[in-house]
Amino acid sequence: MSAGAAEFPHLHPSQHEIAQLSNEERIAWIRQERWIQYPRAKRILDRLAELVDYPPHDRMPCLVIYGGTGMGKTRIVQKFLRDNRAHFDGKLGRTRVPVVSIQMPPAPVERGLYEEILVAMGGVFVYGTGVTTLRHRIRALARQLEVRMLIIDEIHSLLAGTFREQRIILNAIRFLANDLRIPLVCLGTEEANQALMTDQQLADRFSAAELPAWENDAALEQLLLCFEIYSSVAPVVGFPRPESSPAHYQSHRGRIGTDLRPAGNGRPGSHSLRRRTHLPVTAEGGPCHGVAGVHHGPTWPACFGTMTL
Repeated sequence: MSAGAAEFPHLHPSQHEIAQLSNEERIAWIRQERWIQYPRAKRILDRLAELVDYPPHDRMPCLVIYGGTGMGKTRIVQKFLRDNRAHFDGKLGRTRVPVVSIQMPPAPVERGLYEEILVAMGGVFVYGTGVTTLRHRIRALARQLEVRMLIIDEIHSLLAGTFREQRIILNAIRFLANDLRIPLVCLGTEEANQALMTDQQLADRFSAAELPAWENDAALEQLLLCFEIYSSVAPVVGFPRPESSPAHYQSHRGRIGTDLRPAGNGRPGSHSLRRRTHLPVTAEGGPCHGVAGVHHGPTWPACFGTMTL
């Protein structure tokens, strides 16, 4: 048995070297963002991969990912964007942008929507450019960059507009999907999902992926174990277990992405947390499939093979 394994039996072997760093170095490492794969996120990522490779045709399939705040909608899409970055095609001498991602503007107006899309594609426009001109530029630039998918986060912002403004926005995104023959992916709350379904033509194309609040069960326990073994670089650090801290679980209402409060702050001898600590991983909710008690044996949860920066 190595010295690290003997001194830190609660950690995954890949973390033994990190656990021996100074306090400051360990804290800096903990605060870095990482992705830990978990089944629910993998299903959505697999579906997104299918959509981005879907051959262009009329009435492209679309997807709405909905759930409460802190359930990991945006983080999943950020992981997908990292896997589908813009790249330069040396043979053709041009840049390709397979996925364009924007946030719905706070004020749901057509001009704002088009401006956000142009900026995301690296386009330029002059203040006061007409809505029709903006739309034409999007169509031309999207074809030039070979865009294969449009993602709209915070789609529930359209609910801030009047009924007429909502219909205009829905018509605009449907027009772009039809004209460019690309799938749409929208992220938002349950209310936004219902708003999308009021447009019958969009409703016929959208499938739904819900991210519900997690239950106080073994799946949540496995997720916390994955976080703990990767994040806890001192033996005293640990995330509260659902069965031992039901009040803590209830305060978060099943949302892992809000803020978990470890039993320590990563410093030797520390058993309390004096300030809010956010999870240093980009997976917000969902179980890592494994077996109970893995932190004391040679078998580790499946998430240990899927942690990436």
